[in-house]
Amino acid sequence: MKPTSRRLSLGSLLLCILVAFCGCSREPGVTMTYKDLLGTLLQTARIADLEQPGSRLFCSYDRTGGNNDFSNFLGDGPPGWKIIVNAKGPGYASRFWFTGAKNGKKRIRFYLNGERKPRHETTQDDWCGPMSRSDMLPLRGYEPFCWYSWVPLSFSRSLVVMIEEPVPGVGAASGEKLFYQVNVNALPSGTVVEDWTPEMMKDPAVQALQAEINLRWRKAQ
Repeated sequence: MKPTSRRLSLGSLLLCILVAFCGCSREPGVTMTYKDLLGTLLQTARIADLEQPGSRLFCSYDRTGGNNDFSNFLGDGPPGWKIIVNAKGPGYASRFWFTGAKNGKKRIRFYLNGERKPRHETTQDDWCGPMSRSDMLPLRGYEPFCWYSWVPLSFSRSLVVMIEEPVPGVGAASGEKLFYQVNVNALPSGTVVEDWTPEMMKDPAVQALQAEINLRWRKAQ
């Protein structure tokens, strides 16, 4: 091989390595970042797209077929907690809806991928939005007696969501009747999704994306 050809071959190899290195801005192996997932909410036409994979609904419906669709849970968590979601990944929780709590201080916990300690403990006010923050609507917020959020929560292997157990009644007063709905969407087999972390919510790029989603959704209303 001539020296010039050798130099060209070496240069081509270095260029390939450089391109490969520069293309690794996302976590190794991840095929869907959290920002990728959040960005899909900008596509308002997806709401009416029936070709999307379906979602599984976890809710407080009356397991006996009656009309007492409240305070029915999947099981018990640690003392004082009830399980409302237990799902396998890869996937993401796409919608949260709650009503019946005395106030927005009702606590929620998220466990990802078999964690023994919750990755995040929050409240309905913090996760969805309090009465005083209409600027968060329609992506998340509080509207008469209901807390809701469309902010996705991604997980690679499993997701368990728990809620603080209902406050019992005192005397003749009735206790809390907790109603909940959580939609969990499965991702195609082989998808390596970036696991959600609470720190993501502080990322200026994520916050800007949420603001853009809100703006676009308001225009579509």
